[in-house]
Amino acid sequence: MAINQEEARRIMKECSRELTAEDELSDKSLAKYEKQVERLGDNTPREYCEAKGTTRGTYYMYRAAALHHYSDKLREAINEVGKARRAKDQEWASKAREEMKETALHLQAIHDEQYEQTVRPPSRQRLQQLQAHHGDERGLEIASRRQKRHGKRKSLAGLPEDWMIKVQRVVPEKYQQATAVLQATGLRPSEIERGVLVMGEEDQVVVKIWGSKYDHKDKGHEYRILAFDRESAAGQLLDQHTLVGHPDENPVRVSTPENVSLDAFTKAYKRACEKALGFRGRKMSVYSARHQVGSNLKAEGWDHDDIARAMGHQSTESQAHYGSNKQGKGGSGLVAVDASGPVRTPEKNIESGPRPGL
Repeated sequence: MAINQEEARRIMKECSRELTAEDELSDKSLAKYEKQVERLGDNTPREYCEAKGTTRGTYYMYRAAALHHYSDKLREAINEVGKARRAKDQEWASKAREEMKETALHLQAIHDEQYEQTVRPPSRQRLQQLQAHHGDERGLEIASRRQKRHGKRKSLAGLPEDWMIKVQRVVPEKYQQATAVLQATGLRPSEIERGVLVMGEEDQVVVKIWGSKYDHKDKGHEYRILAFDRESAAGQLLDQHTLVGHPDENPVRVSTPENVSLDAFTKAYKRACEKALGFRGRKMSVYSARHQVGSNLKAEGWDHDDIARAMGHQSTESQAHYGSNKQGKGGSGLVAVDASGPVRTPEKNIESGPRPGL
């Protein structure tokens, strides 16, 4: 998305309608705004508050702080572009324009987002299912927990079918392998940090993932194994970015780069989404890839037990929070899936063991 000085001024003017004048803010309020913006980091107020599970009132405090901060930052960036042009310094002007663009897009994203922190009461059927499986008291406790809305599911709306390929093309080289595994399998960020094994087997690419929620008490899956058609979109992604130059019989270990924190990887992925998808990428994160994989599997008709195994869920209930079959874009390429432990199906109060085949 092209952002020139005129467009940047328009965004700043649109956002300024909600701002309290600087001369009306006390020193205490300004200091509070500064601390709140520092806590946000690269996140928008919605991303931060949804992760923390805050109230709507807290969200609007962070939103006000962010609007003030980034409006001032954008004003400075616009002035910097003007100074660079007058100085006829091309390098300075290029950096100033890029800073102006990033600030304008971030400010627009903050202005446009909506916080939907609401708690939906459980349906009678849902409560009965939970109580049948966990007992009356425990089932009621689980049903009463505050649940955040599925923001990342919404972030998939309107994206092009090849959005993950576009992100793969612009992510920094040192993150190429980790990103390919993330986008093909939808694994948790903590799981790519600990490392997975990728291996070629004739017409398939097989990935072994060690579950990050396994607690050595027969809860969760110690590992899961996903096999992909080598000619599918996911298979080619894995083949091209992890197996090139390695014999099929030798597994390749893939993880986040050494001496690089998981936080650095997740931020690099978010920046790649912004670069590849423009304004729409502002709402993306590593969990957007996980939601997309879940959506693809649902759209392709995989049964609940196999989706749970592929996503590393102990229960078939969990997949309700990941993606929608309407947002499936095809190309999952999954041909078989196995997991070390059973999958619980609370609706039927039965367990189904792992499928043979891998």
